Amino acid sequence: MNEDYIQIITNNYGKLTKNEQCVADYIMTHYSNAIQMSVHEIAKKCEVSVATPVRLAQHMGFDGYKEFRLYLASHQPDHEELILDIKEASNSVIDSVEKALGSEMESIRLTLKELDYSKLTEIASRIRKSKQMMFFGMGTSYLVCSDAKYKFQRAGKIVHCCNDVSEAAVLLSAMEKSDIVVCISHSGETKNTCDVMKLSKDMGIYTVAATTFPGSTICKMADVVLQTQTRESPLHKIALTSRISQLATMDALFMAYFTSDYDNCRKNVDIVSETLHNLWSK
Repeated sequence: MNEDYIQIITNNYGKLTKNEQCVADYIMTHYSNAIQMSVHEIAKKCEVSVATPVRLAQHMGFDGYKEFRLYLASHQPDHEELILDIKEASNSVIDSVEKALGSEMESIRLTLKELDYSKLTEIASRIRKSKQMMFFGMGTSYLVCSDAKYKFQRAGKIVHCCNDVSEAAVLLSAMEKSDIVVCISHSGETKNTCDVMKLSKDMGIYTVAATTFPGSTICKMADVVLQTQTRESPLHKIALTSRISQLATMDALFMAYFTSDYDNCRKNVDIVSETLHNLWSK
């Protein structure tokens, strides 16, 4: 393995129990302290049994916690200071703002670094052949869906966006197998989003999942997965860098589509711009 500790925990987070996630979250947000702790110490700190950190290590692919801790110590990320969490008060407004925006910049850098262009190309080709698209997400992910809908609409696609399962079911009933459903979920475990993904799959519609956690439920159902990148604690309560990574990933998908069908997209964008200009100039 050559993954840093953030990557390896993120990639296996969906396999963990709630108690194991608590230990993983502590490691991600208190790295310097965690690598100094014995299995008994970290179990006491996280208020879990001693067996919990051991099982966590095994889910990460290690024989025991000692081996996992040695790996953690030798695979520190380049920008540990940009891991975002709000459980502890910052020293100042300046520190809080700089860490938040620095984390967002790091998220975009990681997103660009880890983009799978073959997947983007495949999805872009599917979009070209489709008649309709639908974006589905809950909470902050819904805001990302709305932003993506606006872009693809301007490029001439018929696009739906919703955060209600019943509405999604109605929209899906009018879609064809050649159409596309994009479900966005940071955790990959949001129930409503997983329900829409399953319904789409059952209907034979091509599905795309955008999520940070590759082992999550939504990934097991999707035809293609776009992994978003973040240095945000998985249990973080305010989606900042996860939202930025989702936006960047959808922008990457849009640019892949726009590039693959440039003439038509440019024509449609110009028509929309002219229509809006005529409306606003009245």
